[in-house]
This record gives sequence, C-alpha cells and structure tokens, in this order.
Amino acid sequence: MLHQVAWFSAVPQGLFVFIGVCEGRGGAALIIPAITRVAPKLAPIAAAGLAVIMLLAVGFHIARGEAAFFVPLNMVLAAVAAFIAYARWTVPLQPAPVRALRIVSGLAVFVALVFAGFAPVLYQSTHTH
Repeated sequence: MLHQVAWFSAVPQGLFVFIGVCEGRGGAALIIPAITRVAPKLAPIAAAGLAVIMLLAVGFHIARGEAAFFVPLNMVLAAVAAFIAYARWTVPLQPAPVRALRIVSGLAVFVALVFAGFAPVLYQSTHTH
C-alpha cells in the first residue's frame, strides 16, 4: 500500500497514525452526539477540527506537487466539514436526558466505526502479496 500512495512514506509513521486517529475520532464525534444527543456541542467542534485537518492536507499536497488528485478531494472534504460546523453552530442539537438506550446506541455506533476503521487494516496486514 505504501507504494500505491506516495505521500504515505513521506511522513513519519507516528504522524501518520496521529492523523488517522484524529480523523477517526473526529468522525465519531460528528455522528455519536447526533444519535445520542449527549454532549451535542462536540459536533461543531469536531467538524471544525476536521476542516482544519483537511486544509492542512491541502497545503501538504500542494507542497509535494500532488495537486491533481488530492487537493480537490481535500477541498471537498474541508467544505463539507465546514458546512457541518456552521450548521451545527447555527442550529445546534438539543441535549436530551441520558438514557440506557441512548448510551447503548452510541456504543454500538462507536463499535461499528472502530470495526469499519480497523477491518481494512487487518485485512491488508493478513493478506500480503
């Protein structure tokens, strides 16, 4: 996989993992508060953080001369994240009382997100060619 996408080998592994963890947690922070209505103020903060990450990625790819594919993709993702942040700040989700069903549904979504994030990595590491 490192040979298919050139920028993977351009950053240290620790930074690569840190970026992935931030994006994964940001995605979870967009979805889980909307489902559970627990701490809904986290959604616009997470969206703004993801927009910043995508804008930093734009600068990184321009500096590496990879503007043809990665920059438009990162710009679209930054625009979507900025729209979500704006929408959640102007029309915030209303908190709801914490109930067992909300906690269980939030945990189920979190487990599904974790599985969706780690399944491709697990497959790639066990099916090397």
